[in-house]
Amino acid sequence: MALLYLPVVITALLLALEAGARACLPPAVRMRRTYLNGGPTVRLAALGMVMSATIHLGLAPSHWAQDHVRAVLYALDGVALVGSQSRR
Repeated sequence: MALLYLPVVITALLLALEAGARACLPPAVRMRRTYLNGGPTVRLAALGMVMSATIHLGLAPSHWAQDHVRAVLYALDGVALVGSQSRR
């Protein structure tokens, strides 16, 4: 189910990043600058991390009913993947 929302979420994340950069929010400006200054390998790795984060964040709600610990771990992993992209 998470794969169905992948293009929508990636588009939303990129639009949010662009809006944050235009509003001069320092983390958004830094992430955008790093992404645009990176080579093709860096951009592909960033896309892979966003895809992985989207899948993990999509799995978290579906696991909440069965296993709270696994749902929290999926959510933390997704947040960590998105957050690690701004570190460079």
